Amino acid sequence: MEETKNKIEEQDNDNIYVYSEYPDNDNPSGYADKHNLDDSGPNYSQVGNNDVDLSEDHYRESSDSFGSSPFFLMLKVLFSPIEGWKSVRRSKPGIEEMQQKCFYPLLGIYSLSKFMRIVYNTRTPVAEVIVSAISSFVSFFFGYFCIMLIMKALMHNELEKYRNEDFSKIFVCISLSTLCLFFTLLDIFPMLWAVLIFLPIWTIYAICRGVRFFKFPENKKAAFTVILSGLIVGVPCLIDWFLQAILPN
Repeated sequence: MEETKNKIEEQDNDNIYVYSEYPDNDNPSGYADKHNLDDSGPNYSQVGNNDVDLSEDHYRESSDSFGSSPFFLMLKVLFSPIEGWKSVRRSKPGIEEMQQKCFYPLLGIYSLSKFMRIVYNTRTPVAEVIVSAISSFVSFFFGYFCIMLIMKALMHNELEKYRNEDFSKIFVCISLSTLCLFFTLLDIFPMLWAVLIFLPIWTIYAICRGVRFFKFPENKKAAFTVILSGLIVGVPCLIDWFLQAILPN
């Protein structure tokens, strides 16, 4: 019986590593060397280190990157002008990024929306639609640069004093993008013209709410608000009217 008991204990201890708690001749430090330990198993302290970070900071960073996208900023200005312009000032998007990811795509869609005339009226001459699409694109594309030149001529001191030159470019770019969006809806849904024709007024409202972030002097804020609203809405319309008059149909 004792021999059977000893064999069972030996089998149970086959896979158990026992280290002496007392120093030996090979390891005088007192304990087993850590290099002699069996480290072939998984290290649970490092499990998940390479996994996706789902912490609150990572989530906030992802949300901020999405919230600072140019198109999202434009929509935020539309739905909540004050909070939208605050986000623009806070995120400080690049002018080229705003143009390439918001203004130019919306301008291209607006130009293509002119071909909806053929859908609603098949007798509309194609040449007339092409001229309208070209004039619409040119009016906003060059209108942006015309607006910036006039602004710099009229508000140069204020823009330079308060370091608003970069913000002014973003401001005009976003405002023109909203106009492109509204005019596109007018072309796609001409049957709602009586309602949609008032949408550009919302752009003027957004401009009025955003002028406060230029930090203009109080005695010039009202005048500059009128100037900005007139330039952003009026310049593209004037260029489009001029091109429609001189281009052959």
